[in-house]
Amino acid sequence: MTALNDAHDPTPAVLSLGQQREMLWSDPRHTVYAVILAARIPGLRARFTLDAVDDWDGLWTGELDADERVKAPVLVTLRPDAAFTDWLLGEAAADFGAWGVIALSQMPFLAMRMHGRALCKAQLPNGQAIRIDWMDPEVMEALLPVAAPDQLQRVFAGFDALITVGNERWTRWTFGTGGLAREDRGVK
Repeated sequence: MTALNDAHDPTPAVLSLGQQREMLWSDPRHTVYAVILAARIPGLRARFTLDAVDDWDGLWTGELDADERVKAPVLVTLRPDAAFTDWLLGEAAADFGAWGVIALSQMPFLAMRMHGRALCKAQLPNGQAIRIDWMDPEVMEALLPVAAPDQLQRVFAGFDALITVGNERWTRWTFGTGGLAREDRGVK
């Protein structure tokens, strides 16, 4: 079991949406990605066309039927001044709730896609292979605090931070020499 360095305060610091956004792009070494549960946002792929999003791809691999392709989680590069980013962090967070996670990473898109795809595959104790929506905020909330250090190392191998976005709270997860850390920030 991993120790959780928890900055989880019942009254977290409160920042405006603009301040939260500024923090995402505060380190020029990071690329800001969204990993979106497409099944939770109807018409997501149409939104990519509408907002001219050019850097995105699905995370499920193998033969997918049409329904699976629509529901598959999607990795998207976010740009600070893009219409899609405005929509995702504002309207989508309000309208669709727990749509996924923001990942801050120094990895380029293709390496990030490979890492995200690898995390979507899990194996049950009986050997059965399953898909896991690791980017689901509820899954992260349940599994990260109880994950073993080697499991956290595997998850965070590609990320400097994972951030879940909500209407009232953003939660930032990091993992380093001090273990797993969680920081909640309210949104005003």
